[in-house]
Amino acid sequence: LEHGTAEFGAVGGECHRLKSRDELAFMLMLVSGLQVVVHDSAAGSPLGVPKETALDVARSAQCLDDERWWFGPSAMKAAAWATIPGSAPEGTDPWALLADVAERSDGTGIRVARALRVQIAVNAGRDDLARTAIAAHAAAIAATPASEEFALFDRYALNLSRHQSDLF
Repeated sequence: LEHGTAEFGAVGGECHRLKSRDELAFMLMLVSGLQVVVHDSAAGSPLGVPKETALDVARSAQCLDDERWWFGPSAMKAAAWATIPGSAPEGTDPWALLADVAERSDGTGIRVARALRVQIAVNAGRDDLARTAIAAHAAAIAATPASEEFALFDRYALNLSRHQSDLF
C-alpha cells in the first residue's frame, strides 16, 4: 500500500499525481490493502499488519470518484472506520454508511460495496448483520445484471460474499 500510494502520488490522501488512466489500478490496490488488514485481523494477526493501515486506505480512497467507482471509495472508508471504532468523523455512523453505499452500488452492477459490508460485519463478529448483508447482496444480483465492462469486480464481490455465506 505504501509503495502504491507513493507511486500514484496519493500519500496521505493527496491526489496530485493520480491520472485517470491509473484509477483502476489504484482502486485494485486500495481494495487489496483493505483485504490484507481484514484477513490478517481475522487470522489473529500472524503478519502483524497494523489495523491503522485501513485508515490509510480510507484517506487514499478520497482520490477516487465515488459514483465512477461503484461507491467503493465510500465503502472502503466506512469499512475502515467500522474496523477501528472511534475513527470515523464525528457524527458518522460507519455501519449506516456501509449500508447506504451498498444499496447505492446496486444499480451500478458492481457490488464491491455489498461484499465489503458482508466482510466487515463478519470480521466484527456481527453475524446477524452479515446474514442480512448476504441476503441483500443476493437480492441485488437478482435485480440488476453485472456490469459488462467491470464484470470481474462484480464476480470478485460475489465470491467474497459467497465465501462468507458458505462459512455460516
